[in-house]
Amino acid sequence: MKALIFLTLVLFMLNQLPKWIPLHGLRNLTYLVCKRAIPKLAMEKEGLKRCLTKVTNELSVHTLATDRSIQCKALLRNKFPAISYQFDVWDFAKSVSKRLVAAGKASSCRALLPWIQSIINHLWWSAQTCNGDRQLLVEKWTSIVHYIVNVHSWTSCQKFHHCDH
Repeated sequence: MKALIFLTLVLFMLNQLPKWIPLHGLRNLTYLVCKRAIPKLAMEKEGLKRCLTKVTNELSVHTLATDRSIQCKALLRNKFPAISYQFDVWDFAKSVSKRLVAAGKASSCRALLPWIQSIINHLWWSAQTCNGDRQLLVEKWTSIVHYIVNVHSWTSCQKFHHCDH
């Protein structure tokens, strides 16, 4: 949905949408692009398809990040293969945080609660420092397991072998 809203804003800036539409109602812009003729479940995919079709006529789109939508991923793979598809780190971090908090509520996992913010920070750091290398991202992200048990170097990974602190 965030990517769709962003693309709708791009269309607005390219004067493709009427200027009288208030920018504070971005979700309404999404519905306008879809003209309310699409079932709600298919709206994100169809809206993204329409927006990308218009935007790619005017601009070169290299990368698109969304909220881990399977429909959007399939659309980009099939209709826009030149566009790199990535997950939005914010959405992923939010999901991981919710799961950790839920797990920490169990009496056997209360020790997890003080680590949650550090784990989420580590996820953000992993995404920011992987330079687009998927394997390095996974190795950095999973290295939190070593750090939590006070192990600061390891040989089990191919690209990331020790903590950077």
